[in-house]
Amino acid sequence: MSETPEDGIPFEARAGRSLGSSPPIGYHGIIGDLHTSCLIGKNGHIDWYCYPHFDDDPIFCGLLDEQQGGRFAIDLIDGEPMRQLYLPDTNVLLTRLLGPSGQLEITDFMPVKTTNVKHEGEHWHGLIRRARSIRGNVDVRLDCRPTFRFAKQAPTVTATKTSTLFEGPDRALRLTSPMPLDTTQGPPGTAGAHANFRLPHGESAWFTLCDDREGNPYDLDPHAAQSLASLLDETVFNWREWIDRCRYDGRWQSHVRRSALTLKLLTFAPTGAIVAAPTTSLPEKIGKTRNWDYRYTWLRDAVFTLRALFRLGFHEEGISFLDWLVDRIHEAATDDPIQAVYGIDGRHHLPEETIDHLEGYRSSRPVRLGNAAHSQRQLDVYGSLLEAVSDYADRIDDLERTWEALLPLMSWLSDHWREPDESIWEIRGQRQHFVYSKTMCWVAFDRAIRLAEAYDLPGNTQRWKQERAAIRHQVNEHGVDPKKGYFKQHYDTNTLDASNLRIPLFGFLPPDDPRVQATVKNTVKNLTTDGLVHRYRSNTTPDGLPDGEGTFSLCSFWLVDNLVLQGEIDEAWLEFEKLLTHSNHLNLFAEQIGIQGTSLGNFPQAFTHIGLIHSALLLDKALTAKRMARF
Repeated sequence: MSETPEDGIPFEARAGRSLGSSPPIGYHGIIGDLHTSCLIGKNGHIDWYCYPHFDDDPIFCGLLDEQQGGRFAIDLIDGEPMRQLYLPDTNVLLTRLLGPSGQLEITDFMPVKTTNVKHEGEHWHGLIRRARSIRGNVDVRLDCRPTFRFAKQAPTVTATKTSTLFEGPDRALRLTSPMPLDTTQGPPGTAGAHANFRLPHGESAWFTLCDDREGNPYDLDPHAAQSLASLLDETVFNWREWIDRCRYDGRWQSHVRRSALTLKLLTFAPTGAIVAAPTTSLPEKIGKTRNWDYRYTWLRDAVFTLRALFRLGFHEEGISFLDWLVDRIHEAATDDPIQAVYGIDGRHHLPEETIDHLEGYRSSRPVRLGNAAHSQRQLDVYGSLLEAVSDYADRIDDLERTWEALLPLMSWLSDHWREPDESIWEIRGQRQHFVYSKTMCWVAFDRAIRLAEAYDLPGNTQRWKQERAAIRHQVNEHGVDPKKGYFKQHYDTNTLDASNLRIPLFGFLPPDDPRVQATVKNTVKNLTTDGLVHRYRSNTTPDGLPDGEGTFSLCSFWLVDNLVLQGEIDEAWLEFEKLLTHSNHLNLFAEQIGIQGTSLGNFPQAFTHIGLIHSALLLDKALTAKRMARF
């Protein structure tokens, strides 16, 4: 019997896999316009595209249901995927296909005008695709099959000489084309437009897809190649102008710059919010139920993103996000003054539901919309928030307004940090006294004290110092395994948790503290395989879900950071390089890595790219210092 790996593709069938089947997680590149994004496979298929915003319903969701989900494909007839790359230092994607008649190159982008992108009414929401013959006279097939309301409804398709209209209950998508397209009516995933055509050597065909009702603020002529080419040039210029502000010029420049560009893509420009990932329900284990909607703003993830960008020299994003967050604090209407997660437009309520008519990625049900984490208590977010304010304090125009919003948070935390929570991993079981959550409360008080003293800001610093000392005492008393001396997951267990690898990274204890060293040693022994780290062992942590997930890539980068801090520079270097091999062909990472090296979870994942940036900066500095010490 043939063995089948985690990604569901039999080994012997990978090279000749049907292009209509669900591709592996990580098979795609991503483009976007700071309002939304889409995933484009190496085969030229758009399998995922939420329109016009990250958290709107997808118009193509073939990733979650091959038959019903719909996709936008440009194929070379009898061809196969060849190469995929970004135009250097941009988020403009090139896909090359090879066939008996020659080579086809597809250029995909969403226009980005820096002067307009923050304002909904001034921004053009849409996708532009250029098919170009780069060798030979190529035979091309186009197939565009959008769906509406998570593939519950098919469009009504109407063709004209120069465009095709896909009409639904709240969308009127128009596909412009230089040639007439045939149309098909039918159920979701079958209704659409299609054509076979020949492109002579050196010639191009441009296609645009947008909703007419969104307007045309760029005064774009979708039928004029010169107009579209000009917009491509402007988009390339804007991405390069942004990334040129990056201060990193170390050993892993290509990986770091691609990670920064990816993190920027996950930013929602109108509000400054940052999504954890642009997808929903890509599973943490194929065929299982750990499938989540990540198209929202987790404060923790966003703050980690901002701190990574800050260290690279990007500051504007942090200021925008902090302004957005202050508004959320003023809106607080629950027992907890801030939530762990919000909608990108700032909404507080994200009810979780299942989309039962979709089969899910390779039958990994359920497909989820919304996220119940919005109602959880996650105390670590207070420490993350205060860390971000500490980073950006010198650049906040109205620090007093920000500080005024933070003071009630610190008062609330003073009264509530002793209570249990659901933790950074959003455990769907009983609340516990998680060690990581407690130590991040320590960070909140520590950074608040520093800010008040450095900027002469008002605050109850005497009480904050008392609470900071009380947390340290409690964690050291109840959060350490009495026999082996490592930090435990929570007070009432002896199990390990990789989040505690962060303890020396934010200064709760120094790297040479025996408890820190014991935590690293036991994490390597019990949670790690070849440098890949599990968050925790799900068979020993009742998290309210079935057993089984991959290793968590962010935690693997945290291990690299700890090795650097403990002076194990060469070992850290090797582990970091091995982690880089788990990126896809475009240096993009998913959330997790399976036992057979396959990508798992939502993609691309901000957390993983954040970890890469921090590790690259720390390791690069350590390697340079080690080299200089030789002379």
